[in-house]
Amino acid sequence: MPKETFDIISDEKRERIYFAAAKVFARDGFEKANMREIAKIAVVSKGSLYDYFENKEDLYLSVSTHAISESRKNIDSIIDDKKDFFDQLKDIFHQGLKFVTKNREYTQLYANMSSCGMEDFARKLTLKVEKHTSDYYKEALKKGVDDGTIRPDTDIKMAAFIINSLYVILMISMVSEHYRIRLGEYLEIEDNAVEREIENKIDNLVEIIRFSLENWGRKA
Repeated sequence: MPKETFDIISDEKRERIYFAAAKVFARDGFEKANMREIAKIAVVSKGSLYDYFENKEDLYLSVSTHAISESRKNIDSIIDDKKDFFDQLKDIFHQGLKFVTKNREYTQLYANMSSCGMEDFARKLTLKVEKHTSDYYKEALKKGVDDGTIRPDTDIKMAAFIINSLYVILMISMVSEHYRIRLGEYLEIEDNAVEREIENKIDNLVEIIRFSLENWGRKA
């Protein structure tokens, strides 16, 4: 993780370094990423990077943790417990799409984490992220069951997994060429219109989720 010197630089400079690191790591992968290239994009000297981080691995761990933290704060900032579960879900998907559109490098970094060559770190960080997300969805779904919004026979654990899986695949489709092509093919939309079309279809997606949760296993 970063040295104390990194904590005392300006927020603007810190974000420049994080952005540059995310861009290079996402594009080139950990092994091929070059500290000189990161410094160039961040408009700092290569030597200054080593004033802030022990080595390339230290920078990678730091920017990965930062990316996850920013993504989490982005979603947590719009959670409104006064809304029903499905309206909250619409807000989460819309807000997530905005974040990915503005922070493609962070999302790509997370998507590539399992192949970065540091599986133990990737596993620990992924578990930390998924625990936070899993707890939110399970709690929100249980609240929906308790207040009658969601069917009482809902498998809360499976519902939480499916909903979050939809969210993840949708967001990764914004930065992964493979998943973007799949998305465009299934939804029959041009590549240059993916973000706009997905923004328009999020409410429909949530309505499909609403219909499923309200009608699973219901007797005629």
